Amino acid sequence: MPKILVVDDEFKIKQLYKQLLLDEGFEVVEAGDSQTAANLLVREEGIRLILLDINMPVVNGSVLYKLIRMFDPAIKVVVTSAYPLEDQKARVVNADDYYDKTQGTQVLLEKVHHALKQEDHHATT
Repeated sequence: MPKILVVDDEFKIKQLYKQLLLDEGFEVVEAGDSQTAANLLVREEGIRLILLDINMPVVNGSVLYKLIRMFDPAIKVVVTSAYPLEDQKARVVNADDYYDKTQGTQVLLEKVHHALKQEDHHATT
């Protein structure tokens, strides 16, 4: 199964997403800040999707997003934030999808599966 990197500074959110994804059969790595996420991105092979929080200490998710795109533009990124979707789209332009944390975990899973399906589709065309 695909490897997903969860980047969020809130411990409870990270644990919730991790368990949700593990239950779906995904391999999961996690980071509580942008620096750890950047290190994992370089060190861990096979990361195919990143769940990316925007509001984090020191380096926010919009800056990390730019780094991700420079490192590997093929990695799918779903922005996860408490900000309304329009605000997310303004802060992180051209992410693969956006998730408002109030939408519920089923919506998040649908967005993860959809992003990975898009990746599979592009790989076969």
